[in-house]
Amino acid sequence: MSAFHIRTAQAHDMDYIIGLLAEAGWNPGLHDAQCFFASDPQGFLIAHLGEQAIGCVSAVRYPDASATDFGFIGCYIMQPPWRGQIYGAWLGMHAMKLLQDCNIGIDGVVEQQAHYAHFGFSMAHRNLRYMGDCSTWPTDQSGLDIVNARTLPLAQLVAFDSQYFPAPRPAFLQAWLSPDTHHSLALMQDGQIIAYGTARACIRGYKIGPLFAQDSNSARAILLQLAAWIRQQTQTSSAPGASEVMLDISEENAQALALVQRLDMQFVFETARMYSQARPSLNWQHIYGISSFELG
Repeated sequence: MSAFHIRTAQAHDMDYIIGLLAEAGWNPGLHDAQCFFASDPQGFLIAHLGEQAIGCVSAVRYPDASATDFGFIGCYIMQPPWRGQIYGAWLGMHAMKLLQDCNIGIDGVVEQQAHYAHFGFSMAHRNLRYMGDCSTWPTDQSGLDIVNARTLPLAQLVAFDSQYFPAPRPAFLQAWLSPDTHHSLALMQDGQIIAYGTARACIRGYKIGPLFAQDSNSARAILLQLAAWIRQQTQTSSAPGASEVMLDISEENAQALALVQRLDMQFVFETARMYSQARPSLNWQHIYGISSFELG
């Protein structure tokens, strides 16, 4: 019988991990391999039976000098022949052990929420995926001061982002801003960021996330300008779903729900945001779109 073991993934292994996400229908971003790995190069695990890889999980740590480190578990997939066996449980427990000194977050699918509760996770709220075709969306007429986020000091963006995420994440943001298939915008007021968001190209369409804003008008302006950029990228494309946009909102933000409904976006599925310790103190009324189900 082949020996089961778990190893830390290297950069070249990310193609395997992203491939599993794609096969499972998670529609990863075109540059998720590089961006995810840059967030925590020690945070991705691959399960093996002998020489054969059979599954993966991420256990990404976000260090916080002023509080308990935050961790996020995602990318948790076993290949079909090994699902429902003990190997998946061993892999999940290994990920939790890596982050045992952290408050751990997960986005659990409905059918697995009771399983995660058994391991000590408590539900905070539901995250809801909405999808729509941005080819018919209106253009932004707000006249607000919106700039390319790449032109801003990274430290300024990290400071704003940290208001809406449980720990600072400079490595993630630096990677998230970089690819040409990503477009990040920030809304400025008196030299300060009051909203920002990112669109990233995926296997099918685009995902928006994060989308953080101090009010709904700012969120809408960022979203519409990101959609305008998407239309520019896809105007000559005949690929199915090229102008599809996905946005993952929290049920806690009624204004986010109103925004997606105004744009005629349709509900697709839900997850439960769960934590292993206390729920982080975040203003979800300003969170119009989470960054990703994989990294938080």
